[in-house]
Amino acid sequence: MKYRLSIKNSLRSWSSFLVEFLKILAVSAGVMHILLVAFVCLSRLSYPYELEWFEGTSLVQVGRILAGELFYSPLSVNNVSVIYMPLYYYISALLASFTGLSFMPLRVISFLSSVGIGIIVFFIVKNETRSNIPGIIAAGTFAAAFKLTSYWYDIARTDMLAVFFLFAAILSLRSERRGITLLSGILFGAAFFTKQTTLPFFLAMMFYVLIFERKKLFWATLSFSVIFALGWGILSLQNGQWFTYYTFLLPANHGIELHCGSVLQGLQFLFGHIFFVMIILLAWFSSSFKNIMITPSNRYYWFVALTASGLSMLAYLNRGGWINNLTPAFTSYAILFGIGMDTLANKISNWKNPRALKLFLCLLWFGCSIQFVALRYHPTAQIPTNKDLQAGNMLIRKISALNGDVLILRQNYLALLAGKLPFVSQNTLAEIAGNYGQNPAAEWKNLEAEINQSIKNKRFTAIILESPDIKIESLLGCFKREIIEYASDTTFFPIEGDVSRPTVIYTVCQD
Repeated sequence: MKYRLSIKNSLRSWSSFLVEFLKILAVSAGVMHILLVAFVCLSRLSYPYELEWFEGTSLVQVGRILAGELFYSPLSVNNVSVIYMPLYYYISALLASFTGLSFMPLRVISFLSSVGIGIIVFFIVKNETRSNIPGIIAAGTFAAAFKLTSYWYDIARTDMLAVFFLFAAILSLRSERRGITLLSGILFGAAFFTKQTTLPFFLAMMFYVLIFERKKLFWATLSFSVIFALGWGILSLQNGQWFTYYTFLLPANHGIELHCGSVLQGLQFLFGHIFFVMIILLAWFSSSFKNIMITPSNRYYWFVALTASGLSMLAYLNRGGWINNLTPAFTSYAILFGIGMDTLANKISNWKNPRALKLFLCLLWFGCSIQFVALRYHPTAQIPTNKDLQAGNMLIRKISALNGDVLILRQNYLALLAGKLPFVSQNTLAEIAGNYGQNPAAEWKNLEAEINQSIKNKRFTAIILESPDIKIESLLGCFKREIIEYASDTTFFPIEGDVSRPTVIYTVCQD
Protein backbone atom coordinates (compact mmCIF):
# COMPACT_ATOMS: atom_id res chain seq x y z
CA MET A 1 0.00 0.00 0.00
CA LYS A 2 2.79 2.44 0.96
CA TYR A 3 4.58 1.56 -2.27
CA ARG A 4 1.46 2.36 -4.33
CA LEU A 5 0.97 5.65 -2.48
CA SER A 6 4.60 6.53 -3.11
CA ILE A 7 4.22 5.92 -6.87
CA LYS A 8 0.97 7.90 -6.93
CA ASN A 9 2.59 10.83 -5.09
CA SER A 10 5.60 10.70 -7.42
CA LEU A 11 3.36 10.80 -10.47
CA ARG A 12 1.49 13.75 -9.02
CA SER A 13 4.72 15.63 -8.34
CA TRP A 14 6.06 14.86 -11.81
CA SER A 15 2.83 15.94 -13.48
CA SER A 16 2.85 19.17 -11.46
CA PHE A 17 6.46 19.73 -12.45
CA LEU A 18 5.60 19.12 -16.12
CA VAL A 19 2.74 21.66 -15.99
CA GLU A 20 5.04 24.28 -14.48
CA PHE A 21 7.81 23.47 -16.96
CA LEU A 22 5.48 23.85 -19.95
CA LYS A 23 4.12 27.10 -18.51
CA ILE A 24 7.66 28.48 -18.18
CA LEU A 25 8.41 27.26 -21.72
CA ALA A 26 5.38 29.11 -23.13
CA VAL A 27 6.22 32.31 -21.26
CA SER A 28 9.86 32.06 -22.39
CA ALA A 29 8.77 31.62 -26.01
CA GLY A 30 6.62 34.74 -25.72
CA VAL A 31 9.50 36.72 -24.22
CA MET A 32 11.79 35.44 -27.00
CA HIS A 33 9.44 36.90 -29.62
CA ILE A 34 9.50 40.24 -27.81
CA LEU A 35 13.31 40.20 -27.80
CA LEU A 36 13.41 39.20 -31.49
CA VAL A 37 11.23 42.16 -32.48
CA ALA A 38 13.44 44.49 -30.47
CA PHE A 39 16.58 43.02 -32.08
CA VAL A 40 15.29 43.35 -35.65
CA CYS A 41 13.88 46.85 -35.20
CA LEU A 42 16.89 48.26 -33.36
CA SER A 43 19.26 46.68 -35.89
CA ARG A 44 17.68 48.49 -38.82
CA LEU A 45 16.50 51.78 -37.29
CA SER A 46 19.43 53.74 -38.70
CA TYR A 47 19.56 52.04 -42.12
CA PRO A 48 19.61 55.07 -44.45
CA TYR A 49 17.54 53.59 -47.29
CA GLU A 50 14.08 52.10 -47.70
CA LEU A 51 13.03 49.02 -45.77
CA GLU A 52 9.66 49.15 -47.53
CA TRP A 53 8.77 50.68 -50.88
CA PHE A 54 6.64 53.57 -49.54
CA GLU A 55 9.06 54.67 -46.80
CA GLY A 56 10.83 57.06 -49.15
CA THR A 57 7.57 58.86 -49.86
CA SER A 58 7.12 59.34 -46.10
CA LEU A 59 10.63 60.77 -45.83
CA VAL A 60 9.99 63.27 -48.63
CA GLN A 61 6.75 64.33 -46.94
CA VAL A 62 8.60 64.99 -43.67
CA GLY A 63 11.22 66.91 -45.64
CA ARG A 64 8.48 69.14 -47.05
CA ILE A 65 7.25 69.91 -43.52
CA LEU A 66 10.77 70.85 -42.40
CA ALA A 67 11.11 73.06 -45.49
CA GLY A 68 7.91 74.91 -44.53
CA GLU A 69 5.95 73.72 -47.57
CA LEU A 70 2.26 72.81 -47.68
CA PHE A 71 1.55 69.27 -46.60
CA TYR A 72 -1.23 68.91 -49.19
CA SER A 73 -0.06 70.74 -52.30
CA PRO A 74 -1.70 71.35 -55.68
CA LEU A 75 -0.97 68.62 -58.22
CA SER A 76 2.17 69.32 -60.21
CA VAL A 77 5.40 67.79 -61.44
CA ASN A 78 6.96 69.12 -58.24
CA ASN A 79 4.83 67.09 -55.86
CA VAL A 80 1.76 64.92 -55.38
CA SER A 81 1.02 64.47 -51.68
CA VAL A 82 0.19 61.28 -49.78
CA ILE A 83 -3.45 60.33 -49.14
CA TYR A 84 -2.90 59.90 -45.40
CA MET A 85 -3.64 62.17 -42.47
CA PRO A 86 -0.65 64.26 -41.34
CA LEU A 87 -0.16 63.67 -37.59
CA TYR A 88 2.47 60.92 -37.96
CA TYR A 89 4.46 63.08 -40.36
CA TYR A 90 4.34 66.15 -38.12
CA ILE A 91 5.48 64.16 -35.07
CA SER A 92 8.29 62.64 -37.17
CA ALA A 93 9.25 66.09 -38.43
CA LEU A 94 9.40 67.38 -34.85
CA LEU A 95 11.84 64.61 -33.93
CA ALA A 96 13.77 65.09 -37.20
CA SER A 97 14.24 68.78 -36.36
CA PHE A 98 16.53 67.57 -33.54
CA THR A 99 18.12 64.49 -35.13
CA GLY A 100 18.33 65.64 -38.75
CA LEU A 101 16.31 64.38 -41.69
CA SER A 102 16.69 60.63 -42.17
CA PHE A 103 14.59 57.51 -41.84
CA MET A 104 15.63 57.03 -38.22
CA PRO A 105 13.22 59.51 -36.56
CA LEU A 106 10.31 58.17 -38.61
CA ARG A 107 11.14 54.59 -37.65
CA VAL A 108 11.68 55.54 -34.01
CA ILE A 109 8.10 56.86 -33.87
CA SER A 110 6.77 53.61 -35.35
CA PHE A 111 8.92 51.41 -33.11
CA LEU A 112 8.00 53.32 -29.94
CA SER A 113 4.34 53.08 -30.98
CA SER A 114 4.72 49.30 -31.28
CA VAL A 115 6.35 49.16 -27.85
CA GLY A 116 3.43 51.22 -26.54
CA ILE A 117 0.91 48.80 -28.09
CA GLY A 118 2.69 45.86 -26.46
CA ILE A 119 2.56 47.62 -23.08
CA ILE A 120 -1.16 48.37 -23.53
CA VAL A 121 -1.84 44.71 -24.41
CA PHE A 122 0.11 43.56 -21.34
CA PHE A 123 -1.62 46.08 -19.06
CA ILE A 124 -5.13 45.20 -20.30
CA VAL A 125 -4.63 41.47 -19.81
CA LYS A 126 -2.84 41.82 -16.50
CA ASN A 127 -5.62 44.10 -15.24
CA GLU A 128 -8.33 41.67 -16.36
CA THR A 129 -6.66 38.48 -15.05
CA ARG A 130 -4.78 39.90 -12.02
CA SER A 131 -1.71 37.98 -13.17
CA ASN A 132 1.52 38.82 -15.00
CA ILE A 133 1.80 35.52 -16.87
CA PRO A 134 -1.29 35.98 -19.14
CA GLY A 135 -0.11 39.55 -19.75
CA ILE A 136 3.30 38.31 -20.92
CA ILE A 137 1.64 35.66 -23.11
CA ALA A 138 -0.56 38.36 -24.68
CA ALA A 139 2.34 40.76 -25.25
CA GLY A 140 4.37 37.89 -26.71
CA THR A 141 1.49 37.05 -29.06
CA PHE A 142 1.41 40.65 -30.27
CA ALA A 143 5.19 40.50 -30.79
CA ALA A 144 4.86 37.21 -32.68
CA ALA A 145 2.39 38.90 -35.06
CA PHE A 146 5.40 40.89 -36.35
CA LYS A 147 5.72 38.17 -38.97
CA LEU A 148 1.99 38.19 -39.77
CA THR A 149 1.97 41.96 -40.46
CA SER A 150 4.89 41.82 -42.92
CA TYR A 151 7.40 42.88 -40.22
CA TRP A 152 5.79 46.32 -40.01
CA TYR A 153 6.42 47.40 -36.40
CA ASP A 154 9.19 49.89 -37.25
CA ILE A 155 8.31 50.82 -40.84
CA ALA A 156 8.26 54.57 -41.57
CA ARG A 157 4.53 54.72 -42.23
CA THR A 158 1.43 55.80 -40.33
CA ASP A 159 0.14 52.37 -39.26
CA MET A 160 1.74 51.70 -35.89
CA LEU A 161 1.12 55.19 -34.47
CA ALA A 162 -2.53 54.95 -35.56
CA VAL A 163 -2.93 51.52 -33.88
CA PHE A 164 -1.24 52.84 -30.73
CA PHE A 165 -3.67 55.77 -30.45
CA LEU A 166 -6.56 53.43 -31.26
CA PHE A 167 -5.83 50.91 -28.51
CA ALA A 168 -4.89 53.62 -26.03
CA ALA A 169 -8.37 55.04 -26.70
CA ILE A 170 -9.95 51.58 -26.31
CA LEU A 171 -8.20 51.13 -22.96
CA SER A 172 -9.24 54.62 -21.80
CA LEU A 173 -12.87 54.01 -22.76
CA ARG A 174 -13.03 51.16 -20.24
CA SER A 175 -12.54 53.60 -17.35
CA GLU A 176 -15.47 54.85 -15.31
CA ARG A 177 -13.76 58.18 -14.64
CA ARG A 178 -15.06 61.12 -16.66
CA GLY A 179 -11.60 62.57 -17.27
CA ILE A 180 -10.34 59.29 -18.74
CA THR A 181 -13.47 59.03 -20.89
CA LEU A 182 -12.69 62.51 -22.23
CA LEU A 183 -9.14 61.32 -22.91
CA SER A 184 -10.48 58.40 -24.95
CA GLY A 185 -12.20 60.81 -27.34
CA ILE A 186 -8.96 62.80 -27.71
CA LEU A 187 -7.04 59.60 -28.47
CA PHE A 188 -9.64 58.50 -31.02
CA GLY A 189 -9.20 61.94 -32.59
CA ALA A 190 -5.42 61.48 -32.65
CA ALA A 191 -5.89 58.07 -34.32
CA PHE A 192 -8.15 59.66 -36.95
CA PHE A 193 -5.63 62.41 -37.76
CA THR A 194 -2.97 59.73 -38.08
CA LYS A 195 -4.95 57.44 -40.39
CA GLN A 196 -8.51 58.19 -41.42
CA THR A 197 -9.49 54.51 -41.63
CA THR A 198 -9.72 54.51 -37.81
CA LEU A 199 -12.90 56.62 -37.98
CA PRO A 200 -15.23 53.59 -38.45
CA PHE A 201 -13.63 52.05 -35.35
CA PHE A 202 -14.55 55.13 -33.30
CA LEU A 203 -18.12 54.98 -34.61
CA ALA A 204 -18.37 51.28 -33.74
CA MET A 205 -17.12 51.91 -30.20
CA MET A 206 -19.63 54.73 -29.76
CA PHE A 207 -22.37 52.33 -30.86
CA TYR A 208 -21.16 49.92 -28.17
CA VAL A 209 -21.25 52.53 -25.39
CA LEU A 210 -24.68 53.68 -26.61
CA ILE A 211 -25.99 50.15 -26.04
CA PHE A 212 -24.10 49.14 -22.89
CA GLU A 213 -22.50 52.18 -21.22
CA ARG A 214 -24.57 55.17 -22.31
CA LYS A 215 -23.22 57.58 -19.69
CA LYS A 216 -19.83 57.56 -21.44
CA LEU A 217 -21.22 58.50 -24.85
CA PHE A 218 -21.54 62.26 -24.32
CA TRP A 219 -18.04 62.84 -22.93
CA ALA A 220 -16.24 60.63 -25.44
CA THR A 221 -18.05 62.13 -28.43
CA LEU A 222 -17.62 65.65 -27.05
CA SER A 223 -13.82 65.43 -26.79
CA PHE A 224 -13.56 63.64 -30.15
CA SER A 225 -15.75 66.28 -31.81
CA VAL A 226 -13.61 69.12 -30.44
CA ILE A 227 -10.39 67.49 -31.71
CA PHE A 228 -12.06 66.67 -35.04
CA ALA A 229 -13.33 70.23 -35.55
CA LEU A 230 -10.04 71.85 -34.54
CA GLY A 231 -7.91 69.54 -36.69
CA TRP A 232 -10.22 69.77 -39.68
CA GLY A 233 -10.40 73.55 -39.44
CA ILE A 234 -6.64 74.03 -39.16
CA LEU A 235 -5.83 71.64 -42.02
CA SER A 236 -8.51 73.19 -44.25
CA LEU A 237 -7.22 76.70 -43.57
CA GLN A 238 -3.63 75.66 -44.27
CA ASN A 239 -4.23 73.50 -47.34
CA GLY A 240 -7.56 74.65 -48.77
CA GLN A 241 -9.46 72.15 -50.90
CA TRP A 242 -6.40 69.92 -51.21
CA PHE A 243 -6.82 68.56 -47.68
CA THR A 244 -10.14 66.86 -48.44
CA TYR A 245 -9.03 66.05 -52.00
CA TYR A 246 -6.13 63.90 -50.87
CA THR A 247 -7.58 62.41 -47.69
CA PHE A 248 -11.17 61.68 -48.77
CA LEU A 249 -11.85 62.19 -52.48
CA LEU A 250 -8.91 60.11 -53.73
CA PRO A 251 -9.36 57.25 -51.19
CA ALA A 252 -13.09 57.19 -52.01
CA ASN A 253 -12.12 56.24 -55.56
CA HIS A 254 -10.44 53.03 -54.36
CA GLY A 255 -11.98 49.73 -55.35
CA ILE A 256 -12.72 46.87 -52.94
CA GLU A 257 -11.57 43.38 -53.97
CA LEU A 258 -14.64 41.43 -52.85
CA HIS A 259 -14.23 38.44 -55.17
CA CYS A 260 -13.89 35.00 -53.64
CA GLY A 261 -10.14 34.61 -54.15
CA SER A 262 -9.24 37.85 -52.36
CA VAL A 263 -11.60 37.16 -49.46
CA LEU A 264 -10.27 33.63 -48.96
CA GLN A 265 -6.69 34.88 -49.13
CA GLY A 266 -7.50 37.58 -46.57
CA LEU A 267 -9.06 35.00 -44.24
CA GLN A 268 -5.98 32.82 -44.68
CA PHE A 269 -3.72 35.72 -43.67
CA LEU A 270 -5.99 36.58 -40.75
CA PHE A 271 -6.56 33.11 -39.25
CA GLY A 272 -4.32 30.64 -41.06
CA HIS A 273 -1.22 31.01 -38.90
CA ILE A 274 -2.76 31.42 -35.44
CA PHE A 275 -4.42 28.01 -35.13
CA PHE A 276 -3.94 27.61 -31.37
CA VAL A 277 -5.04 31.20 -30.66
CA MET A 278 -8.27 30.43 -32.52
CA ILE A 279 -8.71 27.12 -30.65
CA ILE A 280 -8.45 28.94 -27.32
CA LEU A 281 -10.84 31.69 -28.38
CA LEU A 282 -13.39 29.20 -29.71
CA ALA A 283 -13.11 27.05 -26.57
CA TRP A 284 -13.53 30.07 -24.33
CA PHE A 285 -16.44 31.46 -26.35
CA SER A 286 -18.31 28.16 -26.58
CA SER A 287 -17.84 27.26 -22.92
CA SER A 288 -18.52 30.70 -21.45
CA PHE A 289 -20.84 32.51 -23.86
CA LYS A 290 -23.30 33.60 -21.17
CA ASN A 291 -20.51 34.69 -18.85
CA ILE A 292 -18.87 36.68 -21.65
CA MET A 293 -22.13 38.50 -22.37
CA ILE A 294 -22.78 39.45 -18.74
CA THR A 295 -19.17 40.33 -17.87
CA PRO A 296 -18.59 43.93 -19.07
CA SER A 297 -14.84 43.58 -19.67
CA ASN A 298 -15.10 40.29 -21.60
CA ARG A 299 -18.02 41.55 -23.66
CA TYR A 300 -16.12 44.78 -24.40
CA TYR A 301 -12.94 43.12 -25.67
CA TRP A 302 -14.84 40.56 -27.70
CA PHE A 303 -16.67 43.43 -29.38
CA VAL A 304 -13.31 45.13 -30.02
CA ALA A 305 -11.98 41.95 -31.63
CA LEU A 306 -15.02 41.45 -33.85
CA THR A 307 -14.90 45.09 -34.94
CA ALA A 308 -11.15 44.92 -35.57
CA SER A 309 -11.57 41.72 -37.61
CA GLY A 310 -14.20 43.22 -39.90
CA LEU A 311 -12.51 46.59 -40.40
CA SER A 312 -9.05 45.05 -40.83
CA MET A 313 -10.39 42.75 -43.53
CA LEU A 314 -12.05 45.67 -45.31
CA ALA A 315 -8.78 47.60 -45.22
CA TYR A 316 -6.91 44.57 -46.56
CA LEU A 317 -9.46 44.10 -49.38
CA ASN A 318 -9.11 47.75 -50.34
CA ARG A 319 -7.26 47.76 -53.66
CA GLY A 320 -3.61 48.35 -52.84
CA GLY A 321 -4.08 47.11 -49.26
CA TRP A 322 -1.70 44.63 -47.67
CA ILE A 323 -1.45 42.52 -44.51
CA ASN A 324 -0.12 45.44 -42.44
CA ASN A 325 -3.80 46.48 -42.33
CA LEU A 326 -4.54 43.39 -40.22
CA THR A 327 -2.52 44.76 -37.25
CA PRO A 328 -5.60 45.93 -35.26
CA ALA A 329 -7.13 42.46 -35.56
CA PHE A 330 -3.97 40.68 -34.39
CA THR A 331 -3.64 43.13 -31.50
CA SER A 332 -7.19 42.39 -30.34
CA TYR A 333 -6.59 38.63 -30.69
CA ALA A 334 -3.50 38.94 -28.48
CA ILE A 335 -5.65 40.54 -25.77
CA LEU A 336 -8.34 37.85 -26.00
CA PHE A 337 -5.74 35.08 -26.13
CA GLY A 338 -4.14 36.22 -22.87
CA ILE A 339 -7.51 36.51 -21.10
CA GLY A 340 -8.79 33.27 -22.66
CA MET A 341 -5.71 31.27 -21.61
CA ASP A 342 -6.14 32.45 -18.02
CA THR A 343 -9.89 31.78 -18.02
CA LEU A 344 -9.52 28.25 -19.35
CA ALA A 345 -6.59 27.45 -17.04
CA ASN A 346 -8.68 28.54 -14.05
CA LYS A 347 -11.64 26.45 -15.23
CA ILE A 348 -9.47 23.38 -15.69
CA SER A 349 -7.89 23.88 -12.26
CA ASN A 350 -11.33 23.46 -10.68
CA TRP A 351 -11.83 19.99 -12.16
CA LYS A 352 -12.10 17.19 -9.61
CA ASN A 353 -10.29 14.60 -11.73
CA PRO A 354 -6.57 15.29 -11.08
CA ARG A 355 -5.35 13.28 -14.09
CA ALA A 356 -7.61 15.10 -16.54
CA LEU A 357 -6.73 18.39 -14.83
CA LYS A 358 -2.97 17.94 -15.28
CA LEU A 359 -3.34 16.51 -18.79
CA PHE A 360 -5.36 19.46 -20.08
CA LEU A 361 -3.13 22.03 -18.36
CA CYS A 362 -0.15 20.40 -20.06
CA LEU A 363 -1.95 20.53 -23.42
CA LEU A 364 -2.87 24.17 -22.82
CA TRP A 365 0.69 25.35 -22.18
CA PHE A 366 2.23 23.02 -24.75
CA GLY A 367 -0.16 24.31 -27.41
CA CYS A 368 0.78 27.87 -26.50
CA SER A 369 4.48 27.04 -26.96
CA ILE A 370 3.79 25.36 -30.32
CA GLN A 371 1.92 28.47 -31.47
CA PHE A 372 4.94 30.64 -30.71
CA VAL A 373 7.23 28.16 -32.49
CA ALA A 374 4.95 28.19 -35.55
CA LEU A 375 5.39 31.97 -35.79
CA ARG A 376 9.19 31.79 -35.80
CA TYR A 377 11.27 33.56 -38.46
CA HIS A 378 14.89 34.30 -39.27
CA PRO A 379 15.60 37.72 -37.76
CA THR A 380 18.71 38.42 -39.84
CA ALA A 381 16.69 37.97 -43.04
CA GLN A 382 14.76 41.13 -42.05
CA ILE A 383 17.90 43.25 -41.69
CA PRO A 384 19.55 44.91 -44.71
CA THR A 385 23.04 43.67 -45.55
CA ASN A 386 26.29 45.56 -45.99
CA LYS A 387 25.90 45.04 -49.76
CA ASP A 388 22.56 46.88 -49.62
CA LEU A 389 24.22 49.76 -47.78
CA GLN A 390 27.11 49.92 -50.24
CA ALA A 391 24.71 49.88 -53.22
CA GLY A 392 22.71 52.75 -51.74
CA ASN A 393 25.86 54.77 -51.07
CA MET A 394 27.00 54.15 -54.65
CA LEU A 395 23.66 55.43 -55.97
CA ILE A 396 23.83 58.58 -53.85
CA ARG A 397 27.31 59.32 -55.19
CA LYS A 398 26.08 58.86 -58.77
CA ILE A 399 23.08 61.14 -58.24
CA SER A 400 25.14 63.80 -56.45
CA ALA A 401 27.58 63.87 -59.38
CA LEU A 402 24.79 64.65 -61.88
CA ASN A 403 24.37 68.32 -62.74
CA GLY A 404 20.98 70.02 -62.43
CA ASP A 405 17.64 68.51 -61.48
CA VAL A 406 17.12 64.75 -61.47
CA LEU A 407 13.74 63.02 -61.81
CA ILE A 408 13.60 59.70 -59.92
CA LEU A 409 10.12 58.43 -60.59
CA ARG A 410 9.90 55.64 -58.02
CA GLN A 411 12.51 56.31 -55.32
CA ASN A 412 12.43 60.14 -55.30
CA TYR A 413 13.79 60.19 -51.74
CA LEU A 414 17.22 59.34 -53.20
CA ALA A 415 17.32 62.82 -54.73
CA LEU A 416 16.65 64.29 -51.30
CA LEU A 417 19.50 62.27 -49.76
CA ALA A 418 21.79 63.36 -52.60
CA GLY A 419 21.13 67.02 -51.83
CA LYS A 420 18.77 67.61 -54.74
CA LEU A 421 15.09 68.52 -55.02
CA PRO A 422 12.74 65.52 -54.99
CA PHE A 423 10.05 65.74 -57.64
CA VAL A 424 6.82 63.82 -58.13
CA SER A 425 6.88 60.13 -57.21
CA GLN A 426 5.29 57.25 -59.04
CA ASN A 427 4.07 56.04 -55.62
CA THR A 428 1.67 58.96 -55.23
CA LEU A 429 1.07 59.39 -58.98
CA ALA A 430 -0.58 55.96 -58.92
CA GLU A 431 -3.47 57.44 -56.91
CA ILE A 432 -4.16 60.10 -59.56
CA ALA A 433 -3.67 57.64 -62.42
CA GLY A 434 -6.44 55.45 -60.99
CA ASN A 435 -4.28 52.41 -60.24
CA TYR A 436 -6.33 51.72 -57.09
CA GLY A 437 -9.74 52.66 -58.46
CA GLN A 438 -11.97 52.21 -61.44
CA ASN A 439 -10.86 55.27 -63.39
CA PRO A 440 -8.14 57.94 -63.29
CA ALA A 441 -8.88 61.13 -61.37
CA ALA A 442 -10.21 64.02 -63.46
CA GLU A 443 -6.90 65.85 -62.93
CA TRP A 444 -4.77 63.02 -64.29
CA LYS A 445 -4.77 64.05 -67.94
CA ASN A 446 -3.44 67.56 -67.25
CA LEU A 447 -0.90 66.30 -64.72
CA GLU A 448 0.40 63.63 -67.08
CA ALA A 449 0.72 66.25 -69.83
CA GLU A 450 2.68 68.56 -67.50
CA ILE A 451 5.11 65.79 -66.54
CA ASN A 452 5.60 64.73 -70.17
CA GLN A 453 6.16 68.32 -71.23
CA SER A 454 8.74 68.84 -68.48
CA ILE A 455 10.63 65.77 -69.70
CA LYS A 456 10.36 66.85 -73.35
CA ASN A 457 11.58 70.36 -72.53
CA LYS A 458 14.66 68.87 -70.82
CA ARG A 459 13.86 70.31 -67.42
CA PHE A 460 15.73 67.35 -65.93
CA THR A 461 19.36 66.63 -66.74
CA ALA A 462 18.80 62.98 -65.79
CA ILE A 463 15.93 60.56 -65.20
CA ILE A 464 16.30 57.43 -63.09
CA LEU A 465 13.83 54.56 -63.49
CA GLU A 466 13.40 51.01 -62.21
CA SER A 467 13.39 49.67 -65.79
CA PRO A 468 13.91 51.03 -69.31
CA ASP A 469 10.86 52.90 -70.62
CA ILE A 470 10.23 53.33 -74.35
CA LYS A 471 7.75 56.17 -73.77
CA ILE A 472 10.27 58.16 -71.70
CA GLU A 473 12.93 57.52 -74.34
CA SER A 474 10.68 58.91 -77.08
CA LEU A 475 10.11 62.08 -75.05
CA LEU A 476 13.81 62.55 -74.39
CA GLY A 477 14.89 62.11 -77.99
CA CYS A 478 18.65 62.34 -77.40
CA PHE A 479 20.03 60.62 -74.31
CA LYS A 480 22.70 58.34 -72.88
CA ARG A 481 21.48 55.23 -71.06
CA GLU A 482 23.42 53.64 -68.20
CA ILE A 483 22.37 50.36 -66.59
CA ILE A 484 23.03 50.27 -62.85
CA GLU A 485 24.87 47.15 -61.75
CA TYR A 486 24.31 45.53 -58.34
CA ALA A 487 26.19 42.87 -56.40
CA SER A 488 23.33 40.37 -56.78
CA ASP A 489 19.77 39.97 -58.06
CA THR A 490 18.38 40.87 -54.63
CA THR A 491 20.72 43.68 -53.56
CA PHE A 492 19.04 46.98 -52.59
CA PHE A 493 15.52 45.68 -52.90
CA PRO A 494 13.28 46.79 -50.01
CA ILE A 495 12.92 43.98 -47.46
CA GLU A 496 9.16 44.45 -47.05
CA GLY A 497 6.35 45.12 -49.53
CA ASP A 498 6.77 45.69 -53.25
CA VAL A 499 10.27 45.02 -54.60
CA SER A 500 11.81 47.71 -56.78
CA ARG A 501 15.15 49.44 -57.22
CA PRO A 502 16.65 51.95 -59.67
CA THR A 503 18.16 50.12 -62.64
CA VAL A 504 18.62 52.68 -65.41
CA ILE A 505 19.91 56.27 -65.61
CA TYR A 506 18.99 58.39 -68.63
CA THR A 507 21.38 61.31 -69.02
CA VAL A 508 19.76 63.92 -71.26
CA CYS A 509 21.70 65.42 -74.18
CA GLN A 510 22.19 69.16 -73.65
CA ASP A 511 21.76 71.58 -76.57
